[in-house]
Amino acid sequence: MQKNRFDLVVAEIKAQAMNPPGKDIYLQSFYTHVLNNLDRDRSNQLIKIITETLTVRPKITHKHFVNLLFRSVQYLETNYLNNVNYPNGLETPEAWDKEINQLLENIEYEKHLRLTLKERNTTTTIYQRYCGPYFIMSTLTKNKVTFVDLGCGAGYGPLGISKSVPFKEIVDRTVGKKVAAQMRLPLPLNKAYGIDVTSHGDPESISWLRACQFYPSEIYQMNDILNFEKKVGFFNGKVTFFESDITNPKAIRNEFPKKKCDFATVCTTLYMIPDKKENVLKFAQGLLKPNGLVIVQDFARKTPNGKLRFDVSWTTGWPYRTFVWGKATGYKFWEVLKWSSGRCREVAPGDDFKAFLHLAS
Repeated sequence: MQKNRFDLVVAEIKAQAMNPPGKDIYLQSFYTHVLNNLDRDRSNQLIKIITETLTVRPKITHKHFVNLLFRSVQYLETNYLNNVNYPNGLETPEAWDKEINQLLENIEYEKHLRLTLKERNTTTTIYQRYCGPYFIMSTLTKNKVTFVDLGCGAGYGPLGISKSVPFKEIVDRTVGKKVAAQMRLPLPLNKAYGIDVTSHGDPESISWLRACQFYPSEIYQMNDILNFEKKVGFFNGKVTFFESDITNPKAIRNEFPKKKCDFATVCTTLYMIPDKKENVLKFAQGLLKPNGLVIVQDFARKTPNGKLRFDVSWTTGWPYRTFVWGKATGYKFWEVLKWSSGRCREVAPGDDFKAFLHLAS
């Protein structure tokens, strides 16, 4: 019998508690706290909120929900509780137990948590994650590039590329260190677009996007994030943003220029909507020039028939990968790169790396 959604969520929480992303001790202790409550008392208020959210969001995947659960708590900690000491003191499940109980005793905070879980989605806001798409775009074209970022979040990718912000250095395990070399070259940009359901530039949305950006132990990087935002701004003449659901973009069909883009990027988005990935690909195809390519970077694996599956570990076996899809690949996904983590600081060649280089030659 197939596991029900609650059991899938519990299994994912257990996996995150045993092997947390980034080996983050605060994430580990948070998920262990949730597990302890599940084992001890399923009438617990937090468990009730989890069950309620799964009921009102029947399409949310278990991986997306478990990620969203922590991001929602982190959002409250940093924006409503204004906890300047966060995450210090939350290294143990017992500390989280006390913290969550205090949070839920406050009617206003509990309401915010419920609303966040019901209405928001996690989103990619890490500029470094665009070095994979950058490598592909800069390798395949010598002319000025036009690209669209679907599910762009805060728009860091298009904005950073438009301002030629350099990526962090990486450990490159490809022959000749081709990825690192290509990342250092400029990408001539004609125009970039970003499409996301989040209202671009809205202060509350920006606060949410920041909460999705870092593990608790990475909060020291917040000044770097703020400096990056100051450097690129949230608006400039080379990047145009549209507010729309990329799985059903009716609102912008007549506004967005069709068949104008060389590339469409989709970073850390499809894992949340695996049942709607065909909708996204169809939409992207309508925005691309005849030989344009879709670049997908996500926690995914390629199947033998060239499709993507997302039921994979986020922490083992080069979990984060970069794929291309389009006419040149026979509308099958090619795995170009694989990364040691979603932080994109170490890269190795994917199964189709050589085929991709041949395509570029």
